[in-house]
Amino acid sequence: MKKLMLFFMLCFISFPVFAAEKAVTGKVQLFAYRNLQMVIVEFDKSNAGCGKNYWFDPTTDMGKVLLSMLLTAQMAGKKVWANGVSECLSEYPYNNAYQLTNIKLMSD
Repeated sequence: MKKLMLFFMLCFISFPVFAAEKAVTGKVQLFAYRNLQMVIVEFDKSNAGCGKNYWFDPTTDMGKVLLSMLLTAQMAGKKVWANGVSECLSEYPYNNAYQLTNIKLMSD
């Protein structure tokens, strides 16, 4: 498990920034939908391309890592940098959301 988390952290730190309009930095709130099959992450600021929401599936290995990191940030009141992919989904419950792919907990 430690190796998996280290792998994801290294991937997040070393990836190229290719979609700045899908990125945002801010504090988060988490909302669960569809019997915990989807989590919506709401930032306190909007990204340049879609809005302030991102979504992910918490039942996948990647989703479990994202959920753990986001819960830590939410409970500690820390800012998070995030980036998304795919199209901006506007229907309920997405409310203008990209699929969450990368996050980084920010230090103060």
